[in-house]
Amino acid sequence: CRRRRPTARPPVADRSATMEAFQSEGLTPWTALQVQELAAHVDHTLPADLVRFLTEQGSGYVSMRVVPGTSGNGMVGAFCSFQEIVDRFGADYEWVPPGYLAFAYGAGGRLCVELGSETTSRIHWADFDLGEELGLEASDTSEAIMELLFDSLEEFMADFGNWPIV
Repeated sequence: CRRRRPTARPPVADRSATMEAFQSEGLTPWTALQVQELAAHVDHTLPADLVRFLTEQGSGYVSMRVVPGTSGNGMVGAFCSFQEIVDRFGADYEWVPPGYLAFAYGAGGRLCVELGSETTSRIHWADFDLGEELGLEASDTSEAIMELLFDSLEEFMADFGNWPIV
């Protein structure tokens, strides 16, 4: 996967302020049973920070925000519901290779969690515009479209409130 060049960002607020920003978006937390069923469905142990995010924040629509480093071509406006992920994992999210779980969407791609760690979720942008440039077919998957944004879900959550709202 490719790594985006870091962009200058304003200082991040403390964790409680970050959590309040997510709560103000009106997300709906998942149940522990939904998290267990998702882990079974994707056949991976979900990273602890992803489990915490899903049970504390969950899914729902948020203000559409520009993904850093996409020049406005990548946007996120929703965190996937349990049913959306179950219905689409490995099928509907074209070009996302095995080992990733798309958990948020908007325009131009998907935010994905890299599966494999039991503790920390690395967050990637699946750049569908790049997939088009590469000439990928609908049934293809490609590691080339995966761009590492954050080394942890905690880092992503701390930064998300700084993403421009459109």
